[in-house]
Amino acid sequence: MVILGLYWLAKKILPLFKHDTSWILAGSLVLVASFYLTYPRLDIWHRDTAYNTTTYDMAAVRLIEQEAQNSPYVVLANQAVAAAAVNEFGFSKYYQGHFYYPLPTGTNPLYQVYLNAAERGLPTRDIIAPAADLGISQVFLVLNRYWADYDTLSKVAKDEADTWWQIADGRITVYRYDF
Repeated sequence: MVILGLYWLAKKILPLFKHDTSWILAGSLVLVASFYLTYPRLDIWHRDTAYNTTTYDMAAVRLIEQEAQNSPYVVLANQAVAAAAVNEFGFSKYYQGHFYYPLPTGTNPLYQVYLNAAERGLPTRDIIAPAADLGISQVFLVLNRYWADYDTLSKVAKDEADTWWQIADGRITVYRYDF
């Protein structure tokens, strides 16, 4: 049915494009529309987070490195923050064969712990604890303000974490859990 509908629509529209300028105009409109839709939006109708690595993510990974004070640690964060860590420090730390930031490779247990903490809304000490099973005593959780249910997650994390810091007027909050 859909194919028949598309065929009928094409049959009606194609005769309108008899001239080369019509194709150029139509192509230009499609190109402009696609560029418009690729940019993040923040307006009253739609909030698009356009997840990407920002200077605030870089500041978060530097803060974590500084606050860890050369002690072993792992970080539970989204992929943009993990990308910032790779950019800043490379693939420098592994614990029991696992990279110290969560990557959705299917083999890194930190990613599942992060999903339980951030996406399922449970950044409690019990949920974070499996990350410490890699033989480390510090687990950092990074929450970006654009994350769904940030306010709820932040409240739970503030109550459960040992300490926390805000970056860029609260755009990113870093929580440390000591085990």
